[in-house]
Amino acid sequence: MEKLFMTPDGIYTSPYAFNLRDIAPPHELSGGSQTNTEESLQHNKRVAIQIKEQGMVLVLVLVVLLAAIVIGITVMRSSTIEARIAGNERIYKQDFYVAESGIDYALVTSAIPMSSIGLTINGTYNYSSLGLPAILSGTGINLRLIKITNPPVGSGFSANDFKAHYYRVASSKTNQAIDVGAWKAFPK
Repeated sequence: MEKLFMTPDGIYTSPYAFNLRDIAPPHELSGGSQTNTEESLQHNKRVAIQIKEQGMVLVLVLVVLLAAIVIGITVMRSSTIEARIAGNERIYKQDFYVAESGIDYALVTSAIPMSSIGLTINGTYNYSSLGLPAILSGTGINLRLIKITNPPVGSGFSANDFKAHYYRVASSKTNQAIDVGAWKAFPK
């Protein structure tokens, strides 16, 4: 004779009609007493709750994994942007320093440009890129005579004995441009 037991729904049925993990082990059902049936129902409820909780753990793990992936992508994108910013800043500073070096070069080698401009107001001398040092290649440098007047007060040059030539020196590299004013005293 086949033994019947009660399912969590309260229905008596055969043990062969269910998955074995959902039901109580057969030794707990022996005796057919009411307490054994209640213990079996309690066992089945615990098993069902554990199965549901295992599914919840899977969902929780997937949510945490998704959050980790989103954070990873955000950090990667942020580091890529930071690298681009650093590269652009390096190029910006390098161009500025090259333009500044062009000013220094023009002021140090100003004898030939000044003599070629002579006394022509707004006369301009453009430094040829062929004669520039390699570091200044691609840099536009020019020297322009602005005015001829007395030397600045307090410069140590007498206005009676000297005249001052005021120049504007401009240097540019890519998107960096520097303009500097300079003057040089000449005897009258």
